[in-house]
Amino acid sequence: MLDLLKRNAFRTRIMTPEVAAAEDGVEGVPMLQIQSPDGAIKFRGGYREHGHNQFLDVSIISGLMKSSPVVRPGIYGCATTHRLRSLLDPLSLKVLSRQ
Repeated sequence: MLDLLKRNAFRTRIMTPEVAAAEDGVEGVPMLQIQSPDGAIKFRGGYREHGHNQFLDVSIISGLMKSSPVVRPGIYGCATTHRLRSLLDPLSLKVLSRQ
């Protein structure tokens, strides 16, 4: 997907959980943000329906490019920062594996 976006003149940026939390206040993933060339946020949120593995990123981008209404699924993901994991599991009873 990233190669396709780059070939079509989209700039992409992948952030670590810590950078996303520090810069944008995002502490869960996956999350998609799309900005216009002037930096205005046109979409920010989840990009798949809860319980489904099909990602909607292509349809979201296509809809935005056509100025059509786009689906705005919720963000269903994992707590990625230490701060959020501590809030959700203060006694560290749940072990999160990193892959």
